[in-house]
Amino acid sequence: KTYGGDGNEGVIRLGWSSLFWLISYMFMGLCGGSVAFYHMPRYYESYPMDLPDFGYDLIPYFCPVIDLPLISDHDNVQSLVLVILYFYIVGNCIARENGRIIFQRLLHLNSLIFVTRTTTVGVTGFPNPNPRCVSRQHDKVSFVEAVQFVMGRGFPPHACGDLMYSGHVACILSTMIIGYYHDLFHFPKASRAVNTAIPLLANLWAFIGVYSTIACRSHYTVDVVVAFYMTPGLFGFYLYLLKHSGVAVGGKLNWVQWLEGLDLQDSPVVNQQKFTSQ
Repeated sequence: KTYGGDGNEGVIRLGWSSLFWLISYMFMGLCGGSVAFYHMPRYYESYPMDLPDFGYDLIPYFCPVIDLPLISDHDNVQSLVLVILYFYIVGNCIARENGRIIFQRLLHLNSLIFVTRTTTVGVTGFPNPNPRCVSRQHDKVSFVEAVQFVMGRGFPPHACGDLMYSGHVACILSTMIIGYYHDLFHFPKASRAVNTAIPLLANLWAFIGVYSTIACRSHYTVDVVVAFYMTPGLFGFYLYLLKHSGVAVGGKLNWVQWLEGLDLQDSPVVNQQKFTSQ
């Protein structure tokens, strides 16, 4: 089998992928969000001391509060958008024969986003643009206090000042990339109208999430733009690892190929073509 592990082996591989996702997410909170909150510039003003931003000039502030049951209280629209897109992708994965691989790829792409974002989010402290963080911009904190603020208030972690680049936008884009790459917005037995409407609605829903990220002042516009650069690039890097490393050069399986269950006897390029054409 080229994509091995349909039984217990597949469950084990999926478990490893889920563990990597969780570790990278918590690592981002500890070494990214906490450092960013620690480095966030402090001001005594009772309003955000945000930088000049072209997106803010075009998009007025608008940020309704949403409660997501069992997930988060007092969250924003982009969080709801992301949760719905995750549910859509997971639902499609359950319904499809190759769903384990698709779901693993979403987990792996998110993990790469978390790790790379950890390397950028805390390097430079930017003035906080989010009105909901104003109460946190007055007093300086120690790193321990920053960790307690970010990591000690439940799951998922919540931070202020973790800006470059936007994790919400990157994860929204990751669901769209996985959806299009594996044709999850198309259903063979559905009518043409349905298959036209679904991708249009998905793109509109994703646009609402990106728009809300700027409208809520959760991020500067540059954070959103960099997310648009990073996410497709990381997926391209992931596919490179899948197709051209390890097996392709006659060596051992790399971590991507092992988690997806590639067989050493087969060509990853040929197998990828077969898989995406299913």
